[in-house]
Formats: sequence, C-alpha cells, structure tokens
Amino acid sequence: MAQVKLRNVRQPPIRRIAFTTPPNERARLAEEGRRLYAEYRTSWDEARLLAWVDGNLTPQPPFPTREGGQTAPPPLAGEGDGGRGHSDAVHDLLAHLAEQMIEMHKARQAEMKGFLAWLEREIGAPVDALTGKSWIGNYLGDYRRGSRRCRSTSCWSCCARPRAS
Repeated sequence: MAQVKLRNVRQPPIRRIAFTTPPNERARLAEEGRRLYAEYRTSWDEARLLAWVDGNLTPQPPFPTREGGQTAPPPLAGEGDGGRGHSDAVHDLLAHLAEQMIEMHKARQAEMKGFLAWLEREIGAPVDALTGKSWIGNYLGDYRRGSRRCRSTSCWSCCARPRAS
C-alpha cells in the first residue's frame, strides 16, 4: 500500500471563493452556468461551459516557493478573487453539478434494484443463488473501477446456472 509522507505533500492550490457578486447578478450567472451545462449534456461539447468557467474566475498567481523548493501556503491577505471575478457563481455551478451527480446516483440505484427484483421474479430464484451474482448485481458496470456493463447474452447465461450448494 502506498504511503503519503507529510514532507512530500505540498499545499494544494485551493481557490478562495469570494461571495461578493450581487444576488441578482449571481442568480443570472448561476442560471447561465446551468443552461450551458444542459447544453453540454446534449452536445457533449464542453468548450462553451469551460469558457464560461474561465471567464468567471480571475487568474490567481502561483504560490511562491520557499528555499528548498517547498511551496508556501497561499497568502491570507485579501479574500478570494478580490471582487474582480465571479467565483461564487462558479461555486453555484459546482454545487448544482454535485446535486445532479447525487440524483443520477439515486436513479441508477433505483434502476438496479428494480431490474434485480424483476430478474428474480422472472427466473424464480434469488440473485444470491446464481453463479455470477456479483457480476449480475453490477450489470451496469462501474466507471470508477473501469468495469464495463454486461451484455444481455452474458447476463442470461449467468441466470441459467444456479450456484451449487
């Protein structure tokens, strides 16, 4: 197992968010960001969405380095982007994306639960009694592990082979 040593970890470049955009402007920008995300979901062209994000963030200087090549923490003076950008609108878009991810995960879980219940009714046996139960239980695949979704022919072949007791 890999170990992380504190001396090897530098200060991560965490952007400070300045919640300084006037509420009406912030709501307008947040709506624009959500619209661009919806546009991205249909076109799969992220250029406009990323340009919007870049346009609403102000460049921040790189962290100065200390002697020996260690990175110094960001200065505490000044808040966020100093009111020159709209980092709070980008924050709102990221919060929206997090909500979308949660909703998609819930929908995926509900779909899997419904499919497995249907499958058990169809074959007349619990999924736990099948040879490929873990494979069937993960029929949609897992992008985090790089596993692909199973093909219907493979899925049905597992259903035909009850596990030996």
